[in-house]
Amino acid sequence: MKHMIHRMLPPVLILFAVSIVLSACTTTSTVADEGNSDFDEFYDGQSELIYSNKESPDNAKDMIAMGDAALAQGKLDEALYQFVKAADLDNKNDIALYKIGYIHSKRGNTERAKSAFEMVFEINPDHAGAHEGLGQLLLAERKYDEARNHLTIAEASGGEAISWRLYNSLGVISDLEKDYKQAIIHYRKALALQPELPLILNNMGYSRYMLGDWDSAEKYYKKAVLNEKYFERAWRNLGLLYVRKGNYEEAVSAFTQVESLHEAYNDIGFICMLNGKHDISEAFFKRAIKLSPRYYKAANNNLRKNKMLSNK
Repeated sequence: MKHMIHRMLPPVLILFAVSIVLSACTTTSTVADEGNSDFDEFYDGQSELIYSNKESPDNAKDMIAMGDAALAQGKLDEALYQFVKAADLDNKNDIALYKIGYIHSKRGNTERAKSAFEMVFEINPDHAGAHEGLGQLLLAERKYDEARNHLTIAEASGGEAISWRLYNSLGVISDLEKDYKQAIIHYRKALALQPELPLILNNMGYSRYMLGDWDSAEKYYKKAVLNEKYFERAWRNLGLLYVRKGNYEEAVSAFTQVESLHEAYNDIGFICMLNGKHDISEAFFKRAIKLSPRYYKAANNNLRKNKMLSNK
């Protein structure tokens, strides 16, 4: 999640989130159509009649295997159906319950996902996947202490199953708490698992930047955009860094990778204004206005604000 400049706003930290857009379903039902189930509240997909023609296993292990196969193909409804059936057959199956929580977290069904993960803990208090899943949900809700607690348990319990997302999330929490040195430690672990991932590279660059290590930050930002050409957050962070260094031509080049020239001039002017460089900011605001005099009200407003600050 670290988008330093977004049009007219000062630098902010944007968190990484994942969402999945689901296609519309014609009919919805619950597994309870086949009889009462203790877990029917977890099924919200298409009617199970769609899957009734398939050979149905008689044990939870095989149901989970069928669910995994469906999940690998992106068939979330079918996967969820199999996992719920497995949990209903074996209500102490932490694997089935974790996978139910995983699917609901992917779908944005936060409360159902939380409920499933909590049921996992009743069976296996140290389940790394459930702790990581719940930690990610709590992080998105800005419950940082709770999120870190679950992510830390996941790290201690996960072994080789630990994902880069866990370390990246711990790094984000450390950044939010302005513990940039600790954030770097987490991002190093994330990069050890995914060394070329632009998101982590950008986050590492941010922490380096906040510690004043601008040369190192620049290297990470450049690597991020090299691996993802249109990675907006990294381009904006790189542009901000160049402005702070006084390399205005490079800043213009970075910002114009993701926005128009007059918007880039305005953003550079805004950063300079925040840093008290009012003469330079005035010049950039005027360039922005000259390029788009009729429509670019933002630069005019900033120019007036800059003059007020300069007079003070």
